[in-house]
Amino acid sequence: MRIAKRSLLAALLFWPGVAAADPALWTVTDDDSTIYVLGSIHALMPDTVWRTPLIDRALGDSTELWVETADMANTAVLQPLVA
Repeated sequence: MRIAKRSLLAALLFWPGVAAADPALWTVTDDDSTIYVLGSIHALMPDTVWRTPLIDRALGDSTELWVETADMANTAVLQPLVA
């Protein structure tokens, strides 16, 4: 993948012209890569509907999932994320 992931994240977070999205999903592409950046959902009521056809399509098209977590050594916390 030619796009450096850290540079991409920094650009999305700090670029002055980044547009708001609804849902909070952005797509970044180059010649051989497509990266979907989805705004995180930390705490929602159990009946909250947050998935959309656009998010489902991005998840289905993806071959990797990267998540942010505070304690990478804590497998009890990571296991549900992976599942």
